[in-house]
Amino acid sequence: MAYLSSYLNFLESILREIHPSTAGTEMLELGDQLIIDEGRTRLARDYFLGLGLHYTSVDIHGLNGAVRKNLDKPQQFKDWQDRFDIVTNIGTSEHVAKQYECFQIIHNVTRQNGLMVHIVPLAESKKWQNHSPCAYTHDFFERLAAANGYLILRQETMDESVAIVLKRAGEFKTGREFFKNYVVVREYQPSIRIRIDSFVKRWGLSKIKRDMLAALGK
Repeated sequence: MAYLSSYLNFLESILREIHPSTAGTEMLELGDQLIIDEGRTRLARDYFLGLGLHYTSVDIHGLNGAVRKNLDKPQQFKDWQDRFDIVTNIGTSEHVAKQYECFQIIHNVTRQNGLMVHIVPLAESKKWQNHSPCAYTHDFFERLAAANGYLILRQETMDESVAIVLKRAGEFKTGREFFKNYVVVREYQPSIRIRIDSFVKRWGLSKIKRDMLAALGK
């Protein structure tokens, strides 16, 4: 998913109310994100840098300035331990095969008392049923928070997705079995080309499509 207007409004409200001082704030974005707002498409990188955030994005393809790392592989993130004040997961984790490793990475790169912002599809969603191989139960994040001592600062349901802000505390204690119980693995998993073509068809991002396919050697 990209930032739709409702997602961007949610994150902007967090920055205003929960973390109002953006100057010098270290932010990590999972995925090379776009913002789609009022008919305009732009890179999330440009927007957040404009707010004065020290912005880093990570993506398996390393496009548009993103650092090329794989969210399946915690060893690639060891140099980022306890580094970021805010980590955002806007429709990214549901595309990652190894859910335990992905959420362990999110925890580890977030500083103590830092914020983890998730907007991801709910398992019962019809809108997002062909969007990704994984989706999350209604109580996934509440149980994740309880297991790891996170404080839930805000939680909403929007666009058939859960939007939640967690404050990190302590060590990552969730076991692998947890993700088998509270992450729903779907039968349908479109290829990367199908996902890109679907996104481009909707938003007309021909140049981004060409760049992505070129990076993939397609």
